[in-house]
Amino acid sequence: MKITTTILLFLVSTFFAFSQTPVQSYFEWTDLPFTKEELSTRRDNLANTLKREGETGLAVIPANDGFSFGETFR
Repeated sequence: MKITTTILLFLVSTFFAFSQTPVQSYFEWTDLPFTKEELSTRRDNLANTLKREGETGLAVIPANDGFSFGETFR
């Protein structure tokens, strides 16, 4: 009984310790060297250039360092 209680307590505690963090906007945790509008324009220009050249895939572009309080990739 003691082992079962210990295991159950461990599982419940890990559930709360590793639960999902609240939603956080990108602009809440980073500082950009330019405005949000310029970031949007740059992103659109890159997407249009890649489409025009027939490129497919994923482009990941860091704008500036920042830290969020979540454990997810941002």
